[in-house]
Amino acid sequence: MTFYFAQGDTTQSSSANVHEFITILNPSSTTTAHVTATYYSNGQVKGTATVDVPPTTSWHNEPQF
Repeated sequence: MTFYFAQGDTTQSSSANVHEFITILNPSSTTTAHVTATYYSNGQVKGTATVDVPPTTSWHNEPQF
């Protein structure tokens, strides 16, 4: 399953201090979620994060590019 999320920053200034993050919640009580987050900028891959999210927990990632 693949999901795409747009950048959330709507400021017009490049000097803005903006921190974006993604949170994944695994609501399953029995199954681990295997997640790969791929971060893009201008059509180019800037980084990836791969994690197993245990049942009934969440994962929070703030990419540092």
